[in-house]
Amino acid sequence: MIAGLEKPDGGKISFNETQWYSKSEKINVPIADRKLGFVFQDYNLFPNMTVERNLKYSSENGVIPARISELLETVGLSSLMNAYPNELSGGQRQRIALLRALCQEPELLLLDEPFSALDDESIGKHIDEIKLIQKSLNTTIIVVTHRKDVIFKMADSVFHLKANGEVEQGSPEDILKRDF
Repeated sequence: MIAGLEKPDGGKISFNETQWYSKSEKINVPIADRKLGFVFQDYNLFPNMTVERNLKYSSENGVIPARISELLETVGLSSLMNAYPNELSGGQRQRIALLRALCQEPELLLLDEPFSALDDESIGKHIDEIKLIQKSLNTTIIVVTHRKDVIFKMADSVFHLKANGEVEQGSPEDILKRDF
């Protein structure tokens, strides 16, 4: 619903004091105007495009932002610009999908189970890279995950959606040290 892929039954969605959705006020800001990026669980890279074309496709005017080019260098992916997604490891695809989402310079980044295809050792490295990217771009990130270890390493605040529809919010330590 935040991404605009599903329409809520009611309520409001706001980000940085900008209202994106309100049923009562008949507001539903189009996805393209929400200044957000998202990385799906399966990465959704275009298989018929090289890494470079995937990044250019998501960039304004087809030009990869300088900051993204710097990040490609920082995370060791600049040598893969001519590779196709099927030639990349799961970790490389995940990082390219993340950088592709950042090409739009979003204010909000949504990550849906971004580490599902990675081993535990790779996850720690990727979390560090995401933290570096977040800090350098000052982007808010919402991560959906079932892994408590990921939450403890990444989150400042946690929203736990319970099976009965209730929502708990707090620090990772407050929310996740309980049984549920």
